[in-house]
Amino acid sequence: MEYISRFEELTAIKRKGEYELKNDIDCENAKISCILSYFTGKINGAGHTVKNLVISDEIWGDEQTLAMFKNMGRAEIKDIYFENITIEYQKGSYKPRIGALAGSCSDCIINNVIMSVFNSSDSEIPLIYEASNCEIQNNKITCNQEFRHNSIGSVPQIN
Repeated sequence: MEYISRFEELTAIKRKGEYELKNDIDCENAKISCILSYFTGKINGAGHTVKNLVISDEIWGDEQTLAMFKNMGRAEIKDIYFENITIEYQKGSYKPRIGALAGSCSDCIINNVIMSVFNSSDSEIPLIYEASNCEIQNNKITCNQEFRHNSIGSVPQIN
């Protein structure tokens, strides 16, 4: 188990690690394309908050997926709050797949994840863009101050 107490540690997590937040983390509006492209580990938020983070395609441009974790497989994320997360993309001819927490999620456990997300467009942002064979329980997302519950973008297969 590795402990995370700073933004730099959060963005340095490995694909298969096991992590626990030790305290709240203020990202101070840092702009990133994602935390990790593919995650298969575990994160226990221990009731702490990650706040003021910007997920943006400005860094790479024309991203196919915008999310904290672009893809997750056999991952577990629980007991964490994400506050004041902004998702921004260059408006143009493309529309990325957007999921606040994950773009795609298969065989995962997502439990007690609460997010407040802001989006510069009028588009609704789900917690997870698409899910397959996942346990998704007790999660809440507020997008542009509109409440959603266990929001999933495309048709999921959920246990």
